[in-house]
Amino acid sequence: NLCVICTGHLSKSEEQVCFACLFNLPKTNHFDVPDNALAKNLWGRVNVKQAAALFEFKKGNPVQDLMHAIKYKNKEELGKFMGKQMGLSAKSKMFLLPDIITSVPLHPKKEVLRGYNQSHLLALGMAEVMDIPVSKDNLIRVSSNASQTQKNRYERYINVQEKFEVKDPSIFENKHVWIVDDVFTTGAT
Repeated sequence: NLCVICTGHLSKSEEQVCFACLFNLPKTNHFDVPDNALAKNLWGRVNVKQAAALFEFKKGNPVQDLMHAIKYKNKEELGKFMGKQMGLSAKSKMFLLPDIITSVPLHPKKEVLRGYNQSHLLALGMAEVMDIPVSKDNLIRVSSNASQTQKNRYERYINVQEKFEVKDPSIFENKHVWIVDDVFTTGAT
């Protein structure tokens, strides 16, 4: 077994990423600071109680490599592992833990093409270490949209309008729900 970042051999107690590389990933302070930069990005746009990202995603840093490996190189176990890291961080902080976790859905055609939803893999890893149920098929994407990667903030917002629905609102009603996505850029999704 090799570390997906440095390609060094993993010890028996390491999984996917060696302890040294994991330690050196650019962590945010989001789980320690309720009014963090990500949460502020959503203020006035959507009613959320908390928002956080575990790592800073920047072009060329190891987090980009990890996310691309999960998303484009069929590294499903890496997705669950990174979700576990997110869950462990959230669980050890003063964050209000959810009643249920869901993930931003892919359009069914895209999920079939990829074979999985990378955000759902993160949610599964989080749920495993936090012992919280996951809802996969209640939040659905009702229509496909063009890739967000080359769009500005406004274009992203327009691109995702009316793309999502909740099939059974009673599943989420009166519950604290975490919505997991793989990457947060402008907050349009």
